[in-house]
Amino acid sequence: MFQSSDFQRYDESELWIFHDYYFKNIGLKAWDSGAIPFTGATNYSEARKKALLLVENLRLCGLENSDDTIKILEIGAGSGAFAENFLLAFENICLAEDLNFHKRLKYFLTDYSQFTLDELQRKKRLKEFPNIIFQNYDALEDVRSSSLSASIGSFHCILSTYLLDQLPCRVIAKVDNTYKEKYIKLIIPEKYLHNEKLFHEKLLKKSKWIKKIKKVFHYEEIDDEDDIPAEDFEILKTCFRKTKESTIIYSYGAKISLENSFKLLHPKNGLIIASDFNAAARGGVDLYEPCYYGNSLAQPVNFDFLYKSFAKQQKVVLFEDPIRPLHTLIICAENFEHPLRLGITYERVFKQNILLRMLYQFLLEIKQSIHILLIISILYTTYYIFTLYEQNFSAP
Repeated sequence: MFQSSDFQRYDESELWIFHDYYFKNIGLKAWDSGAIPFTGATNYSEARKKALLLVENLRLCGLENSDDTIKILEIGAGSGAFAENFLLAFENICLAEDLNFHKRLKYFLTDYSQFTLDELQRKKRLKEFPNIIFQNYDALEDVRSSSLSASIGSFHCILSTYLLDQLPCRVIAKVDNTYKEKYIKLIIPEKYLHNEKLFHEKLLKKSKWIKKIKKVFHYEEIDDEDDIPAEDFEILKTCFRKTKESTIIYSYGAKISLENSFKLLHPKNGLIIASDFNAAARGGVDLYEPCYYGNSLAQPVNFDFLYKSFAKQQKVVLFEDPIRPLHTLIICAENFEHPLRLGITYERVFKQNILLRMLYQFLLEIKQSIHILLIISILYTTYYIFTLYEQNFSAP
């Protein structure tokens, strides 16, 4: 039932089936128990940066003197923490600046797990926000046949936090002039192979259980029949390191999600703001193991690939945190008529971070130097002890 008869491509393996089942059925327990971390990008400070960015661009688009409804879509409700902090920050900013955006707001809080949405409403996590509309939505499905089909082309802002790293991806390595892909086989304990109910119970009860399942990996060469679009492949080739061997993430699920979001954006005033962890190219042929949270997978996102994929058609800004691997991708609708404002908070942080980036790079170099010095010291000490022992041993 679950056992692979042979190796499967990483994104088509049972791991992603388990991941999907976990998120659709675990509900708020995943966040309340601490199995899935979320405060890094959902706290008030991070939410306020995004709220400021949106308010500045709404004013830039002339919506300050309009009666239009402001429509915001959040994809991936999670615990509801980001929605709560964002809405509080948005209202506080509007009150401080004498704006009425918050009074004209409709906030669509979506998730592909109806169970999670039902729990959020049943437990009244966001009861103080009457302008929230709960909606079931899968970021990978065709927007035209989705629950948001009636809202195509209407959203002024689409937000996602820790969503892109949850979407299917592939792991690709470059070896000389050839390209290879990660394949995986799971060795599932015998007692679960023919008992789907028992297996699903384990997924929802035992945190990080799928991490402990024995896995076998190898790489297979990519051939002409592999379904990587030629345009994507050409961009991916530019993401590898300039070394003999290098490994990257092909974040195709994240790209599909963003392409679907473009269809939902207001054609002139729409803005996408997505925050997640970055996946830099690694040296050598690396297995690029995901992070396991609960019984879910979190595979960091190749923002280099996403930026290059959209920068030709859209205005794109990529905000990089110098210390943490957290990146924020900001993209305009295709017909966005105004300069894209990064936002005063992001701009201030970016300028402050110039010194932080320099310090961080300096510390990395010191760390590397210390490691080299330590190795030399160990080698020298070993040589000295050996020489001393040899002298004593050979003495008459």
